[in-house]
Amino acid sequence: MKKYIIFSVLLALTLTACNEKDDGPGDDVIEGVDLRHEYDGKIVEIQKASKGSGINIVMMGDGYLASDIADGSYEEVMRKASDYLFLLQPMKSLKEFFNIYLITTVSMSSALDGMSALGCIVYNSSVNGNPSGSVMTQRAKKYVKKLPNYDEKNTFACIIINSHNYGGVTYYPWHADEETNYDNLISYAYSTLHEEGIDGQEFKNTLQHETVGHAFAKLADEYVYTTSSYASATTSARNQVKNIYWPKYWYYNIAGTNTQSDDLPWKAFMDDPDYASEHLGFYEGANYYRAGYWRATENSIMRDTQGDVRFNAPSRYAIYLRTILLGEGRVPTVDEFKTFDKAHRD
Repeated sequence: MKKYIIFSVLLALTLTACNEKDDGPGDDVIEGVDLRHEYDGKIVEIQKASKGSGINIVMMGDGYLASDIADGSYEEVMRKASDYLFLLQPMKSLKEFFNIYLITTVSMSSALDGMSALGCIVYNSSVNGNPSGSVMTQRAKKYVKKLPNYDEKNTFACIIINSHNYGGVTYYPWHADEETNYDNLISYAYSTLHEEGIDGQEFKNTLQHETVGHAFAKLADEYVYTTSSYASATTSARNQVKNIYWPKYWYYNIAGTNTQSDDLPWKAFMDDPDYASEHLGFYEGANYYRAGYWRATENSIMRDTQGDVRFNAPSRYAIYLRTILLGEGRVPTVDEFKTFDKAHRD
């Protein structure tokens, strides 16, 4: 029997504004009319890929009523959010590789109490499903599978939670007995609208962090937790970065040692004077732990989602690599990426 495992990436408010903070449903909860038969599950094609085989991005929302779909506000949010995924390099210059779809989801209430279309809960400082994140991903998968060209190894989902509380989480579902394939299985990225709403910088950055960084490029978090249990990573956990994740093109933005080995994802950039301005090196503290993991730069969008933040060089390479791997079925060389990167920098 297959064992189904959920890997979640829950982000800390202190560094990324991606940890959720809410006191539960309030008096502003709106009840909807049951028009699911008319609006739910409809697919709108936003963009057709003009390069490669086409990588599917699915835009969906949770906590939206039928009236939000009828008046066009749901589609406006999803279209804006899809545009935000391509604000930064290298995604800005890779957009032609992606199919972008909007799927409507109708909730009967705006209360994010686990009973909405996708089962999201914004309550007690966490985005979660009821009773777990597996409920969220299973509900989302029912919609995503409606795509006419659905392929779980070439599709990922971006889900906008209709709440102005802080929030962001990404789930990586995979089957334990299919471990060799889990690097390409569909991932689900969730983000609330944050305090400033759809046009706010924090929302835009969180979409980049969760959907592009985690769900698509399989990048690690670069921030740390302050609790004692995250003081130092074990040797076994640190070794997994080099022995398990890097060979599958995961976690290219962190390392389990501060050794400049030949397989270090950012070694080629450290030796290149064209990347000197990024100050690449070994900065201890990443993957939640204050010691034992190292990140490539002092700061990046995988560490902080406030203000003017970007993807660092190894993260940009991971995004480019994943795009070419899924879009063209090959692994690009570092030199190929450098040529692209130097021509398409922010």
